[in-house]
Amino acid sequence: MKNAPYYLIAVLLALDNVFVSKRIGFLSVDRLLEILIFFLFFKQFIAEFKANFFFKRFNQFLIAFICLKFLMNLKFIIVGNIDLLVLIKDAFKGFTFIIYAFLFVVLLKKGTKYLRIITWVHLGILIFSLLHHPLSPIAGEIQEFKKTLLTSNSASMQSADLSNEEIYIEHGYANRFRLSGPFAFAITFSYFAITSFILNLFLFMKTNKKFYLLVLGLLVITAFLSQTRSLILGIFIISAAYILLIKNTGARYKFRLFVASIFSFLALLAVFNSISSIDSRITSTDGTGGGSDNRPLLWTTGIMAVVENPFGVTDAEYDVTRREMFERYGDSSLLHLTSHNGLINVGFQYTFFGYILFAFFSYFLYKHAITLPKSYKILFVSSLLGYLVHTSFHNNFILYADYPFLIILMLIGYSEQILETKNSRQKNISIDIGY
Repeated sequence: MKNAPYYLIAVLLALDNVFVSKRIGFLSVDRLLEILIFFLFFKQFIAEFKANFFFKRFNQFLIAFICLKFLMNLKFIIVGNIDLLVLIKDAFKGFTFIIYAFLFVVLLKKGTKYLRIITWVHLGILIFSLLHHPLSPIAGEIQEFKKTLLTSNSASMQSADLSNEEIYIEHGYANRFRLSGPFAFAITFSYFAITSFILNLFLFMKTNKKFYLLVLGLLVITAFLSQTRSLILGIFIISAAYILLIKNTGARYKFRLFVASIFSFLALLAVFNSISSIDSRITSTDGTGGGSDNRPLLWTTGIMAVVENPFGVTDAEYDVTRREMFERYGDSSLLHLTSHNGLINVGFQYTFFGYILFAFFSYFLYKHAITLPKSYKILFVSSLLGYLVHTSFHNNFILYADYPFLIILMLIGYSEQILETKNSRQKNISIDIGY
């Protein structure tokens, strides 16, 4: 029973965004539980903050982002763009990022076996996702369960619209179906998937266990079925760096990698052979693939809005910039679509000065990543690059809309301690054998 809180933490972190529709007030039930658990470990939080340089500096950066957001919202209140409740919610949300990151640290300090719990839950999400695809014989039943899962119990929050998924499943439109699993959207699934891919690759490198290869293979398959091209590209960047740059001459390692590659290739071949039409979002090169919006123009519009309004972009100010860009280029998507770039959105969330703070934050993470042993240095640097590529086509980003990737940031700061523990155990085993 004494380990029950750690198992609960692992499950809550793994299920982020799954129970987003189940709320008490403005908080989802999982987030509320995380906050309550945080207070149970508050003394450990203070001790970790004082003792660990990485954790202290990481939290100082997050507090700086919270302060920037607070000051920007004060301006918005003065000009009448938001009310006081939004300011309070945003400030509170900023501290929930600190809580989420700390709870993962609690697991790391207790033992990496709890990371295995996270990956088992992730495996369950992947199986659920595959069973929800139109090619599955029980997709309809899974769809009904998902509708119940995402039906909101809060009057202030609209339930997820799953009508398109229902139509695709009912008529077997597998070629256009974007796999989203238990999440409301395929994009939400993609953020879960890229974090899970990095975590499982890290654990495979650390343990060489076949289980993590299985999860990695399923993640590749589901990435293609989600038809999220930025996710596929992000995973490709991380995988290419791993295969080409990380050297391991062990025969067993090469055999496992070969088996995993063959398994993934055959599974993908079977999936694509089952799709009757090539009218897929992945293979489409015109507007029918979901790329009808002009991303470079959306990015330019977003950057211009932030530069012209460095202390915060109100809705009215953004509309002015959009109208100017529309009159210049004649693309109607500029009038109603946001920037679709997580990095650009840092300026919308934290003012122009958020870019400067984020640059220092990125350097801080990079500096820690390159101090790790070569294989892990390559893993985390390529992971940061792959994540930036993925988020460059979507609005969500770390620090304001994506909680799971905090797991990877914590791994960057704590991997050295984890690896030292592993090496010391191996050394002790060698000494015991010697005696």
